[in-house]
Amino acid sequence: MRILLHRLSPEIDVCPRLGLILAPVREFFGRGRMVRHVLAGSPAARAGIRKYDIALSINGKRWDDIHHLVLSDRRASVLTLEVWMPRYFRRTKISLRVDPEPFEPMTDIMAAATRHVAKHPLVMPIHFTNPNIPECLVGDRPRRRRSSAGA
Repeated sequence: MRILLHRLSPEIDVCPRLGLILAPVREFFGRGRMVRHVLAGSPAARAGIRKYDIALSINGKRWDDIHHLVLSDRRASVLTLEVWMPRYFRRTKISLRVDPEPFEPMTDIMAAATRHVAKHPLVMPIHFTNPNIPECLVGDRPRRRRSSAGA
């Protein structure tokens, strides 16, 4: 059995054997994938993975380096995911039990993932603003903010 990452769009991957819909998070962590959705009844749902968790690695390999994993066809396999859980503000390792047969037919899994992505498009902020930085963009050129202290 192989666990493949299927690309639904340039920014969305689906891991059907685990039941995860993933998006990249390079801007914040430099690696890994953010969980956009966990399919009901999937191994990931049973393990307690939730939306907005960030999967950093699987079996010690970075998500960015994984295209497929080869597991047993005859018995259940156990995968170890390293996950950043923002709700607890901590990194943890989670063991996932993956049965040799998919939790649903693969066509149903991919159809559910496609429907979810169509209903919930990925909207990333175009620009992040940090009020603690003294420069801001006005038009096309940076300008210094005027200090309210003094004069």
